[in-house]
Amino acid sequence: MITSKIIGLEMATSNSRRNADAREDDLYTTPPWAVRALMKRVNLPGIIVDAGCGTGNIINTLVEGGYDPDDIITVDKYSHDYTPDILMDYCKFTPYDLPNTVITNPPFKLFTEFVNHSLSIASEMVCVFARINSLETATRFQDIYKDNPPSDVYLFVERVKCAKGGKDSSGNNSVFYCWLVWNLTTPNIPTILHWISEKAGQQ
Repeated sequence: MITSKIIGLEMATSNSRRNADAREDDLYTTPPWAVRALMKRVNLPGIIVDAGCGTGNIINTLVEGGYDPDDIITVDKYSHDYTPDILMDYCKFTPYDLPNTVITNPPFKLFTEFVNHSLSIASEMVCVFARINSLETATRFQDIYKDNPPSDVYLFVERVKCAKGGKDSSGNNSVFYCWLVWNLTTPNIPTILHWISEKAGQQ
């Protein structure tokens, strides 16, 4: 069992708070309201890994919603005004004990790698915040969905604005997003489509 974020891998230090290469990571931060929308519908079990945690929006929202911060492990290759518990490439992250849940807003250019790695290390659930077009292409179908379709797709009916680089700017474009959820305790069930009607400003 993973306890109190002790995993024995490369840990963040005070010297890791600055990173000149932060813009290489394709950072688009997850709005807290979008995380709360997922929390209304899905209970994240056990030990949770926040993969590619960015500025900490997901973990902060989970903790505000009642999740124990000691049960959440943050992993990121970079530090962006938030120092992850484990500072490393998530796709090389191999915990000694598998977490129950992985939640992530992955870099779009590493979408397949993040999803497949999450499915390989989570024991119960994977939740991925993704552009709706992440469901497209024959390549992604072959590499992810053919053998591992999500159990649930939660589609936002309103476009979601994710701040580029963690900066809230009115110039950022809104995009259609969804939560892809894999319930690994009941594999090979048909994918169910749900709609999320909440939008920014709603609780």
